[in-house]
Amino acid sequence: MTIYLYVEPAYQNTLWCRRTLGAIAAEAAKKRYLIKKLDPDLLYQTDLDAFFGEEKKRLLLVLSTAVESSAALNELFLVNNIHAIYINHQNVAASVNCSSIIVDYTAAMRSIVEYLEGTSHERFALYGINRNSSTDMIKKEYFEELIRQAPDRFRPEDIYYNNSDLERCFSTLKPNLGRYNAFICANDIVAYSLISNLRENGVSVPEDGYVVSFGGSLLSQLGSPSLTTVSVDHETLGRQAIFAYSYLRKAADEIYMTAKVSSTLQVRRSTNFATPYVKPMTYTVPLVSSGINFYSDEESQRILKVDGVLSKCDILDFQIISGLLRGYPYSRISSGLFVSENVIFYRLKRMLKTADLPSKEDLTALFRTYLSPEGISDYISKELSQYRADTKKVQPD
Repeated sequence: MTIYLYVEPAYQNTLWCRRTLGAIAAEAAKKRYLIKKLDPDLLYQTDLDAFFGEEKKRLLLVLSTAVESSAALNELFLVNNIHAIYINHQNVAASVNCSSIIVDYTAAMRSIVEYLEGTSHERFALYGINRNSSTDMIKKEYFEELIRQAPDRFRPEDIYYNNSDLERCFSTLKPNLGRYNAFICANDIVAYSLISNLRENGVSVPEDGYVVSFGGSLLSQLGSPSLTTVSVDHETLGRQAIFAYSYLRKAADEIYMTAKVSSTLQVRRSTNFATPYVKPMTYTVPLVSSGINFYSDEESQRILKVDGVLSKCDILDFQIISGLLRGYPYSRISSGLFVSENVIFYRLKRMLKTADLPSKEDLTALFRTYLSPEGISDYISKELSQYRADTKKVQPD
């Protein structure tokens, strides 16, 4: 069987997209399915009859979060008799020819709100919402329901938008900082931008305010501070997408489906590892633009560089980064790791290429902005412990 796939251009270089694509590829390989991709730059010039060939059912996996492109995509798919299976996208312009596999963001928002209220952090804002992200719109809809149910506590002004400019987003928040003791961030990139700006304005996280995010990237575990996140299981999204594709292809009738993937709240340093001790208030929230590219502004690009480097690191790389963050000279790093300085330089050169930075000093400065040496050390210890445990399991008795 062949899996046909389309990835929105603005989304394809993000860590979350790479994770989902990796899971799709792994699951397809396990089942010996082929994957055929539509060229995103030539989507509207592609001969779709030739692309699908003799397929009786035209199914297409679609990775996209963009609200603004939904109507155009859906019209193209409808005209060409294509059943789109949207992955982590609430397609508000969808007609009958689409299905969706999506994280249950409504339940995720509920878990965050209950957690914050359970730790007596009831004055919170929704920060960094991108109007062109369908998943961010789900978070916004949940918050708007809170406004309707508790207008004495929440206002429309408590939602802060990221119009591809995180500095401007913070400048909107800055006059109102005294109003909040917690922030729900749209994703990890937004969260670390906020934490950096708060620090520059004398507000410490978590001492002066809690920060909770969506994403659960490796950066969220290693950053300074580590982030409390709703971990989005993009691997499960990928597996469910393959299952849905196979199921719909074999179905005798033309049916449509929606599957929701659950998420998990991971408590970390940005909320002081706090355990809820107060029963939260209950809100009965139902389970249910302009051309903005969220990832285009400079700060997003810097954080994405860090995320991109971390995604390609092994234990030795993390140990090198830990040494850099602690200010150790290359000679001390190499001797401590029992490798030559040439190995250190080779590894750093590879990181520089991934981050597209000119010098090791720039790379170190970037790491120091967002990473925590303690977080990296903890991560290394856990990975080594897991490695030893796995190795012990395969040792003969």
